[in-house]
Amino acid sequence: MPAYGALSLEGDTFDLADLRGQVVVLNAWATWCKPCVVELPMLQRLHENYQDQGLRVIGVSIDVTGGDKVARFLEDHGVTYTNLMGDDYELGRLFGWAPGVPRTLLIDKRGVLRAYWIGAFTREHTGDLHEAVTKIELLLKEKA
Repeated sequence: MPAYGALSLEGDTFDLADLRGQVVVLNAWATWCKPCVVELPMLQRLHENYQDQGLRVIGVSIDVTGGDKVARFLEDHGVTYTNLMGDDYELGRLFGWAPGVPRTLLIDKRGVLRAYWIGAFTREHTGDLHEAVTKIELLLKEKA
């Protein structure tokens, strides 16, 4: 897994490597991306349902308007999981995807990329969501 660091919405430094030992859902998104906004409640439910079992949901906003606007947007949408400010091109370079959002990575406790989804987790794409939940549950049971 490539090293990835970014600033939190509060301006703190975040390093993905610090989450070794936990299962991570890393979701790249933007406030102007309608499919991204539609999937926020699904990601929030993953966070609420599995955080006590060791899942970390991390959002990476590619908005260029700044963390304050993104933080207000997330608060208005009831999102409480960790969010960072990132760059779409850097994410693409590090994780091997073309620019665009939403993109979601599932990373196991050892830091190994185990799944990758392009597009939103929505009611129209319940197969992807079901697959993600199944994989998350299996990874949470694995030893680090």
